[in-house]
Amino acid sequence: MGSKELHTAEHIFARSLQNLGVDLHVKKVDTESGNVGSAFFKEKVSIDKLLAAEREVNLVIPKSLQVEEYIFNSIDEAKAKFPTLRFNEERLQGKESMRLVKIGEYDYAMCSRAHAKNTSQIRAFALCGVSYPGGDTKVEFLVGEDAIDYLNVINNSVLKLSTSYNFTPDKIEEKYLSILSKNKDLEKDLATFFTSMLNSGQRVFLIKNFEIGMLLDYAKEHIKRNAGDFIALINESRVLCLSGANNRIDLSELSSILKSAGFEGGIKEHSLSGKILDPDAANKIITDFLKNNVSKSA
Repeated sequence: MGSKELHTAEHIFARSLQNLGVDLHVKKVDTESGNVGSAFFKEKVSIDKLLAAEREVNLVIPKSLQVEEYIFNSIDEAKAKFPTLRFNEERLQGKESMRLVKIGEYDYAMCSRAHAKNTSQIRAFALCGVSYPGGDTKVEFLVGEDAIDYLNVINNSVLKLSTSYNFTPDKIEEKYLSILSKNKDLEKDLATFFTSMLNSGQRVFLIKNFEIGMLLDYAKEHIKRNAGDFIALINESRVLCLSGANNRIDLSELSSILKSAGFEGGIKEHSLSGKILDPDAANKIITDFLKNNVSKSA
């Protein structure tokens, strides 16, 4: 599918949003840079409205609506014939004639770009990205075989997940929220355990099945309150060491020793971080290093 089908689909999508009550102002459209089209709207449009419009586009496409072009000398002349005309007045300033693109009786919009001859040529429409840069709405979309392939990939992924974790595909959002809630509870339990271990004197933590980021804020807060302290967090692929401002542990020396565990990283102010190949070896190296350098800590 080419830019003609992408741009025609964008017209239908914009009209669908307006039909859903969105006061839409199209800021920019790009349907000529590849197989993925994009559109920027000046307002924040909810994901629910965007998905509802996506569904509407796919209901319009198979109606085989003819796409026609009209030339007018002014906006007033065009609006007299098509009262629900969509247009951006700024883009039309200074033009002697104006081109209107009519999609059946569904949409009427001023546009100078090439379009499909019939909506059936679009075949299918799928949103593949939604973001909100600077309060605007950016949508990315596919048409034709690209849209069908994309939707098949999504469908297959959902079916595999639902089969593996024993839920029906239509409950995927509910399942995700349940897992998210459980993870938050797990993070709270982990943070409580981490704090208790810190209070008991442990300073090196091997947490293979967890993201270091889960404990990072707690570790930073502890180091901030205890400027002479040191904490090391190690998971299956990374290591992070935090040294208090008054701690005299030599991070450069530690970095050199950690290379035997496959360490690749660097030192920044009072921290050492990077990748490791052998977390068990890194755990032993740091533990032994601390024992041998106790006298260096404030």
